[in-house]
Amino acid sequence: MPSQTGPMTASASAVASTAAASKSETTKLAKRQMILDYLYTHKKGSRQDIALAVPCSLPIIAQNLAVLEDEGLIQRTGFLTSTGGRKPQNYAFIPEARIAVGVSVFSDGMDLCAADLDGRRLAFTHVRLAYENSARFYDAACNKIEDFINALAGREREALAEQAQTDGGDVAAVPFDAHRVLGVAFSVQGRVSPDGEQITFGGILGNTGLSVAPFAARLPYPCQFIHDSYSAASTEVWFDPTVSDAYCLYLNEHVGSAVIVDGRVRQGTDLRSGNCEHMRLVPGGRACYCGQRGCVDAYCSREALLGESGTDLDEFFDRLHAGDETCVRLFNDYLDALAQTITNMRMVFSVDVILGGEIARRFSEADMRRLAERVRALDPFPESTVQLRKSVDEAEQSTLGAALHYIRRFVDANTGR
Repeated sequence: MPSQTGPMTASASAVASTAAASKSETTKLAKRQMILDYLYTHKKGSRQDIALAVPCSLPIIAQNLAVLEDEGLIQRTGFLTSTGGRKPQNYAFIPEARIAVGVSVFSDGMDLCAADLDGRRLAFTHVRLAYENSARFYDAACNKIEDFINALAGREREALAEQAQTDGGDVAAVPFDAHRVLGVAFSVQGRVSPDGEQITFGGILGNTGLSVAPFAARLPYPCQFIHDSYSAASTEVWFDPTVSDAYCLYLNEHVGSAVIVDGRVRQGTDLRSGNCEHMRLVPGGRACYCGQRGCVDAYCSREALLGESGTDLDEFFDRLHAGDETCVRLFNDYLDALAQTITNMRMVFSVDVILGGEIARRFSEADMRRLAERVRALDPFPESTVQLRKSVDEAEQSTLGAALHYIRRFVDANTGR
């Protein structure tokens, strides 16, 4: 039988060569990620600064800085003061190198928000547009989104032209490359499939089963659905890195909730982790939009709070804090239901609670204390402690959080986080 040593050795050598090449590429990527992570964190630095923090030689750092420059993620910003020899070249991270757009869809309109790689709001607008599952709506909605992005590009060009005039340079149009838009994330009031491609339960807008395809077919950017509570919770950990484990409860027209574990929003395999709005709070109680009775939403929503008061939220809380008997009674009932909801959730997930949304935003410190007292009174374990605090309350929180979905993904992938 002929010897197989030669062919086997050649094959093994090819496999080893491929593995070595793959390892080399992985190592190169890791070094580039560390360098960008330094500049993303510190916002600027020289090759020498980077070398003190990153285990790479100056030539390797120089090579990677050139690549990051070509990708438009960093730029040169002049020279530092020399301590002898050539002046060190300074480099700066460019937050606007990539942007993402968040869109919140409501029954009567859309909120649109653009954010840069630092999570900074670049622009926001509200568009009046009645939702309907029709080609006419998707045409109009996507045209509005394109107009929003184009307006952002126009403002950027004007700013650059103004800067060029100030610097005494030529004024030229600066193209707004489509690749800078990482994606458009739609914050929706409904359950979303794990791949973000479909609304699996849309009881509020009646859009169960809606695919993201009508948007994706009309926009030249990646598109994805995100549950509005999860997008809102994303802002908590983005703007407050000290948040590690928490339960988020958002009190708006309807109730939303999400959980944060180890500093990240955790949605679970079916994207339902932490959802409490359709947890049965009062068996056989008030009707809920989901078709069941006694759900948390039926007792902790805006309608449940306002009841027969005949007011809006601002007037309700003004009257409440002035001692109006009807508003005090309604608010006490509301706090009882809210305290029971928080207690039920903390039986499963014993962490601090973050309260957000248009209702919690109006809670006074005294209101927060009254709620905390109710939660402690319901806790069967006397040694338990509960910390309630308000949300970061970023403006347009869910819409901004939707944009942060693409921002977080890009930053993590390019910095190795």
